[in-house]
Amino acid sequence: MFNFVSSVEANLFKMTIKKYILFSFLVLPLFLSAQSTEELKDITDKIIAHDTEIDFKKRTPGLIAGMIDNDSTYIINYGSTTWDSLVPMTQHTIFEIGSLSKVFTMSLLSVLKDEGSINYNTPVNELVPEPYQNKKIGDKLLLKHLITHTAGLPRLPKDFGLKQSNPNDPYADYTKEDLLTFYSTFPFHDWDETQYLYSHVNFALIEVIIEYITQKSYREVLKEKLLDPLGLIDTELGITEKIIKNSAKGYSISGREVNQKTFSSFEGSMGIKSSLHDLLMLTKAHLGFLDEKYKNIFSENWIERVGTGVRQEVSVGYAWHILKQRKFYNVIVHPGRISGHQVSLHFVPETKTAVIVMSNSDNTLDNLGYMMLALVNNHWKKTKKDKKKDKKS
Repeated sequence: MFNFVSSVEANLFKMTIKKYILFSFLVLPLFLSAQSTEELKDITDKIIAHDTEIDFKKRTPGLIAGMIDNDSTYIINYGSTTWDSLVPMTQHTIFEIGSLSKVFTMSLLSVLKDEGSINYNTPVNELVPEPYQNKKIGDKLLLKHLITHTAGLPRLPKDFGLKQSNPNDPYADYTKEDLLTFYSTFPFHDWDETQYLYSHVNFALIEVIIEYITQKSYREVLKEKLLDPLGLIDTELGITEKIIKNSAKGYSISGREVNQKTFSSFEGSMGIKSSLHDLLMLTKAHLGFLDEKYKNIFSENWIERVGTGVRQEVSVGYAWHILKQRKFYNVIVHPGRISGHQVSLHFVPETKTAVIVMSNSDNTLDNLGYMMLALVNNHWKKTKKDKKKDKKS
């Protein structure tokens, strides 16, 4: 349910580029020049019908997708916000975004670094209260190890399940004190800083670190430094009246309605709720459309730092994962999944294109976002313009 690596293996990379290109030539135009929402909808209909298992009658209540193609933005939707209604999803419908919360936290951390408030080479022990410092690791473990998933910490704390009073709300009872206690006693046996291990704990600790260095709540800093400056009007933490009113209901694979999660910790890792509108705005900031300064701040996050070991084609930067392509630009990607909701965000900085897909079901999206992004990027074939860019760089 919360497994990023299985999500990557099962959804993001299970369909090879070779298979996708074959399908593209058979049923789709050679190149999508996204001139209208209707054109995009027609092509996406074909992808869903021919090469996914998405079924809006039996498996998935609704889905909404947004595409950025340079200075144009396109939005298409399917189904509804609940099984028993005809209310369509809009760009302001709110979803739980699961692991994509890490992208918000990393973006916030980038802003703090740009302001001089933090340095990625600072030992983690200097960034947490003294009673919770880990004496075994000393000064070896740095903040950069947390943000590249090379800290050696597990996906979830060993005692995580022992704190649960409700298995359907797993994060509700695990406090920040519990988290810090777990960190302070973690043995770090045979730790290797080059070894990738995806971990929700890493960004839960970063949330605590942000609070420690700013002496403000994570929610306050997120709103002040990221949400308000970028115009992210739907992104929320907790379960507010706005969330209750505007959220899409989440559903399990069996079609059972899933309640929203509450968090005592791990909000910065798994607990943010957001909309397509806000994810589009955040992506535009990364691409430099809102203000070039944000692209300058964020761009170091998708520089390759370490291999994942999952597949040779996949590496990791700062929070973002990088799908390396032999003959085209890298695809920067991060999925998010939590019971009842899933989202994927793919973008190519060099071509200023992106696709975001959001669904209120646990049923697979079958790599829909990647396929849509391939369309707008000429099926990963370099144009003359792209080749000239390569020569200049």
